[in-house]
Amino acid sequence: MNYTVTGLAFGSKAKQIFEEGWMLVSIPYNWLPIITQNLKEMEWVLPSYTDGREKFLEREQKVFKEAAKEAESP
Repeated sequence: MNYTVTGLAFGSKAKQIFEEGWMLVSIPYNWLPIITQNLKEMEWVLPSYTDGREKFLEREQKVFKEAAKEAESP
């Protein structure tokens, strides 16, 4: 899989082919079944968007504590 952000390279800026800031992604043909299966299995509405402020803050605190423990371990 390849990707690029438009507007970062001289050629695309000079030719004004795409608006700046677009993410262009190319997927090899033989990967299409794998990618589409993964998209079917993905959770599209993230809990962070639907749980509300309190649950988000609790989850964030838990993640920070786990990261701090990992950072302390050799």
